[in-house]
Amino acid sequence: AAIWRKLVDAKPKDAVVAAQVAGLMRQAGLLDDSAELLQRAVDLAPETLQHREELGEVLDALKKKEESLAVWRSMAEEPRRTAPNLGHLAEVLGRYGYRDESLKTIDAACELDRKSLELRFQQIDLHRQWKQFAAAREAIAAAAELADSPETFDRVVQREIDVLSEAELLTTVIEELREGGIARGGE
Repeated sequence: AAIWRKLVDAKPKDAVVAAQVAGLMRQAGLLDDSAELLQRAVDLAPETLQHREELGEVLDALKKKEESLAVWRSMAEEPRRTAPNLGHLAEVLGRYGYRDESLKTIDAACELDRKSLELRFQQIDLHRQWKQFAAAREAIAAAAELADSPETFDRVVQREIDVLSEAELLTTVIEELREGGIARGGE
């Protein structure tokens, strides 16, 4: 660890070096040292979300849940509150099991950028991951309106099939479609 510290000391204003050494310390199980260096990286490069994400991960590993959440939330606080940053934050929160906050965050991202199909796909996936099938289906409808090519529409349909299957509704919907098609054909 002392040798790694010398690397940081040689470049005290370099956030990348601090983050790289923090990664080495993390791999070696020196989590407190890693957190200290990641905090330095965040201070030196506040707009680099990766440093914040990694600091939150280390704090989480240290069982400092409130601190890790605060660091992760800072990824999308002003002046970094953008739809892509909120989407990134939602993914991180979901990965660490913060269901309600991840869903609220991805919904806010989609509200901020209503035209982002990729955010809608992420919204569908997060709601599906947390078994929020009605909300996932609403996001599918919004994504279908945004699909502007056969390829993107295929992606929407695939997600709809996945959601309906996991919600155990696929057979019901297929039957409803068949009945609707038969009724129209017979008129």
